[in-house]
Amino acid sequence: MNAAPDQLEARKDAARAWFESLQLRIIAAFEALEDEAPGPFATGSDAPGRFVLTSWSRTDHSGATLESAAR
Repeated sequence: MNAAPDQLEARKDAARAWFESLQLRIIAAFEALEDEAPGPFATGSDAPGRFVLTSWSRTDHSGATLESAAR
């Protein structure tokens, strides 16, 4: 069964929002771990690492976001 074009766009928007929300929750969980990490490799003078979200466009897709850990 094929969805009408407006239904398809609504589903794509809902999926995009869900994946972006999931992505932000995962990033928040990693940053919380970083905040709590006093282990042998953590130095007391360094601030906890943070992700940097960078939007970019691809020629074969509608867009993407690049996440990288930053200090």
